[in-house]
Amino acid sequence: MINAQTALRGIASEVAQANALRDKITLSSFMALEDLYPQLADLLVQQIGSRRRAAQWMCRHQWSFAGRTAYEVLAEGDESRLWDVIHDASPNLYSRDLVGE
Repeated sequence: MINAQTALRGIASEVAQANALRDKITLSSFMALEDLYPQLADLLVQQIGSRRRAAQWMCRHQWSFAGRTAYEVLAEGDESRLWDVIHDASPNLYSRDLVGE
């Protein structure tokens, strides 16, 4: 039993580290979005209700984007597609259209 607990403590620690890194990247990515597309970032925060949730939404795979994230859509130069989804989906933007959830 002690070996199992030790192993699970190690796993829990690794998961916590991975989650912390993901959260850091999610927020730093949103900071970049705020610099590059301030109006888009502001609208997302308004529609979704918080900066943290808007940052998470940008990283989620969406059916509306053929399984891509909003960052991937922007990187492909399709900013208008992102604006369309944001406007069409409000007020349920955060809770709808996720791939695999």
